[in-house]
Amino acid sequence: MASGKPHLALDIGGSSVKWALVDRAGSDRLEVMAPVAIPKQEFTALVEVVKDILGKADSEDAPLGQIGISTTGSVDPHGTVLRAGHFQGYENISWDSLFKEWTGRAVQVHVVNDGLASTWGEYSLAAREASWPFSHIHAVVGTGVGCGAVFQGQLVRGDSGFAGYLGHIKITDEPTVRCSCGREGCVETLVATPAICAAWKAIGGDGEIESLGEAAREGDGTALSVLETAGGWLGRGLACAMNVLNPSLVTVGGGLSLLSAELKGDPLMRGVRRGVEDGAHRRVVGSAEVRLGKLGNDAGLIGAAALARDEDARHGTE
Repeated sequence: MASGKPHLALDIGGSSVKWALVDRAGSDRLEVMAPVAIPKQEFTALVEVVKDILGKADSEDAPLGQIGISTTGSVDPHGTVLRAGHFQGYENISWDSLFKEWTGRAVQVHVVNDGLASTWGEYSLAAREASWPFSHIHAVVGTGVGCGAVFQGQLVRGDSGFAGYLGHIKITDEPTVRCSCGREGCVETLVATPAICAAWKAIGGDGEIESLGEAAREGDGTALSVLETAGGWLGRGLACAMNVLNPSLVTVGGGLSLLSAELKGDPLMRGVRRGVEDGAHRRVVGSAEVRLGKLGNDAGLIGAAALARDEDARHGTE
């Protein structure tokens, strides 16, 4: 049986930590706290922020139950963060060991990378309205392109913990900017914010995402076209994953998708649907709903909270 202890959810981003408490004594009510800024790009600074949050969340009167963490970086199947480039020194880190050291007890900590956490958040929301476990692919578009998949109700982590590298599917042999993985032609080189800014600059813009957004809001055809073209490439990448998993639901989130959703016709999602239809088998397309995610930038935090809640329900907390 699940315990009444509150759970802690953390979403570790490049510049701040979002956090929330899940009240298991109630009905999974999520109390979202103000995000805490990380003063510098070093792991030691991140540690101080997380320790401060733990001090506020954990007490003798209400000790924590499960802890769910969404984090930037690569995470292995055991929850060890192998590397997160945003922070100097954030390598081979076991949050489980750190929390046990800080609390002096066996706190259960569950860590996934932010792409998987966002996916689990969106899936958990959609699953409330479904009568059976289904398959779901979620892409997150920002400074990179993250992704995750749920296959018939189970989060796909991969044998080594690295499932979800949609951004590194090679979709063109044409020259592009070099990707963070070292190659050219990946989804990320055509879809992520830096790639979109480069495309905007190449056709006469100033290369800033803010001005692209302003121009698109004013109905500038070239600005709208940049977003739709990027969406088309993302759709091609998603089509590859869809042809393998045959999901019922495909969603897109992240800052860029929120920008596009403000615009008439939502050009990014229009491009995504076109790319999916061009690249996925017609039966796969016909059985899938393709839409914008519903949780916005809170998907990772909500996914971490859902992870803690679900682990508690599955195993219980001592």
